Amino acid sequence: MSRGRLAGAARCGASSGGFTLVELIVALAIAGFVALAAQQVLATALDARARSRTQRELALSASARRGALEAWLRAATLSVPGAPFIAVRRDEGGSRADELTFAVADAGALYPGPHRIRVWVDRNPAIPPDDGLVVELLPLPAGSAPADTLVLAPAAARLWLRYLDAPGRWVEAWDAEEAGRLPLAIELRIAPVPGLAVPTGEELMFAPDVVSVIAEAGR
Repeated sequence: MSRGRLAGAARCGASSGGFTLVELIVALAIAGFVALAAQQVLATALDARARSRTQRELALSASARRGALEAWLRAATLSVPGAPFIAVRRDEGGSRADELTFAVADAGALYPGPHRIRVWVDRNPAIPPDDGLVVELLPLPAGSAPADTLVLAPAAARLWLRYLDAPGRWVEAWDAEEAGRLPLAIELRIAPVPGLAVPTGEELMFAPDVVSVIAEAGR
């Protein structure tokens, strides 16, 4: 076999059994573009997630936020699997900050469908008002979408909750698994940061309120 035929056979073997330098460069360039695009998509998603709390806080007036909270409390239900009604009393450093977790069959126009709702005060005592009374809404079944967080009262420092067990009998905490039912009503009290004036337009958020729970187990 001549030298020309041997060289041609060698070139054919290289092209069929591996990659040329040009092909490797092109592949690396494409991989770089894909990685850059993925990074930009992830950064955009994280930035949107970080802005969601502020956007929702600014989008709703105090009356709308209070109305949404009252509607969720009234709609508490035991009919959503895996989301029991649990109210925990927390006393830390002399500061009362209760926490309430429950489910609703439908969280309303902004959050349609079943949701787990958690209400608590998120505050670092060493930092001026930043979060306050916070509500987390997790679409159910869990994992179907990420939880959303809404700041209801940015100036809130404490949350007091108590539960109507029977006419005239209030209790400090509630576990629906033990009680086998929901409370008849929930009394809600939110305290502002001591020594700081309540922001104009936020007064409604700090007015004591009693909300009747109208949903029934099995609804």
